[in-house]
Formats: sequence, structure tokens, C-alpha cells
Amino acid sequence: MSNYKKCGAVDTQALQISILRRAVGQRNGDSRRVFCYAQRRRSAVSGSESAAPLGWPVFSRHWAMPNGDTFSIPIIGNFVKRYIQQSEVSVDPFARNKRWATHTNDLNPETEAENHMDALDFLNMLADHGVSADLVIFDPPYSPNQLVEQYKSIDKQARGNHYTYHSRKVKQWKDAAARIMLPGAVVLTFGWNSNGFGKVRGFAIEEGFIVAHGGAHNDTICMAERRLPEEADLFTANNCLGEVSPKSAIKTGKTGNKEEEWKK
Repeated sequence: MSNYKKCGAVDTQALQISILRRAVGQRNGDSRRVFCYAQRRRSAVSGSESAAPLGWPVFSRHWAMPNGDTFSIPIIGNFVKRYIQQSEVSVDPFARNKRWATHTNDLNPETEAENHMDALDFLNMLADHGVSADLVIFDPPYSPNQLVEQYKSIDKQARGNHYTYHSRKVKQWKDAAARIMLPGAVVLTFGWNSNGFGKVRGFAIEEGFIVAHGGAHNDTICMAERRLPEEADLFTANNCLGEVSPKSAIKTGKTGNKEEEWKK
């Protein structure tokens, strides 16, 4: 920490840039390269230039009555709607009765989702059809017990060793969702932990909050993670001021199919 002190005070900007460099993997000793897309995007979404300091995700804590339909909780529903309004092509593999996204699915045929497939089959189908999403809403059953309670009458495999089954399925769902997401795309995750999609899939936390429900209820943890661009799409410090490299420009149609990508 002493390397970032000025006149006895911490130089927070230098510290934040150092953390960002380590997070995105500094290459070739290029000290000018920093990743600032998430901060610029956060300012655009919030409509404010006074968002959190560069590189630091925004976290907060709220209270709301529990509800089996997660997105009917106002603070959570508004969070999802805010990102949907900024999205062109969105995907929700566990939509239940919320058809907010462009492509919706839920295994339960009694729900109002557009498709009723296993989430993995649904995501693979979208990939086969060339769908590229800029937003994925990831709100699966939060625990093995929830998985069994919600789908045991439909998915017979869930009746077996559901702890192993749930862990394996969650990983498969995340991997399949990541495959259809464009660089810079956002995934909204909900659950009882903050694991999210993580660095292993190339994501960084943009913002998050905890919703407490009182009593013995578990908190609901809500996060927005953004997919990091490839090395060629990292911005220099000057680009943090608003200049975007043409190499990072990706044009998408309303269908979500990638139409054109600037060549390196």
C-alpha cells in the first residue's frame, strides 16, 4: 500500500489502476493499458458521471419482503428492467412468467415463457441459430433443494443425487450462456452467493447489491458482470476519456446475429 501514498494519503487512482491491470492481465509491460469499459458503461447506465471510482464495483444493501417470484421484488425487478432497457438482444433461460427478455425459457410448461426446455438445451439451441446476446439474465434455482422442489416432477434426474446434479448443471448453464455472449455483454446473476460467472469465463463485476428479507430468510445477492473484451479491445488511458477504438466496434442486428466485426 505504501507505493500508492502521496503526502501520507492513499493515491486511490493509482491503486485502482494497479488493481485493474492485475485483473485483466497486464501484457508486454505496456503501462498505459487499463481496462475502463465497465466504469464508462456504469456512468452511461446511471446517467451520472459521479459513479463509483474507476474499477470499483458498486455494492449496496436493501430490505424487501421475500417473494418466490424474484423479479416481483421491486428493487430487483427495477434492476433487471434497467439493463433490459439498454439491451438489444437479451436471453432468460429461467424466465418463469416474466417474458421481459428477447428470448425466454422455463422448464415448467405451466409458466408463460416462450420455450419450455432444459436450460442447457435452450442455450445450445440459441447458439445453433447464431444468436448473440448483449444481456443474459441468470436466475436458476438457488440450491439443490430448490431444484428438486421446482422441477422434480419434470426433470427425473433431479430426484437422484441432486447436490452433485445441481453443481454440474449450474456450471453447464453458465458455460453455455457465456458462449452466446458478445464482448462487453452483461450477465445478471441472482442467488445466495456472489460467485457469478467470474474471471474464469472472462467476466468482471460491474455492480451488485444484497437484498435482506428478515427473519431466517437467506439474503438474495444480485450482481451485474460484464464480459471483458479481448486484448485488442482493451482501451488506453486516453480512451477512458471517451474515445473508443474502432477495433472494439461490433455491430449487431435486431436478431442478435453478429453482422460485422472490425478486423485487427
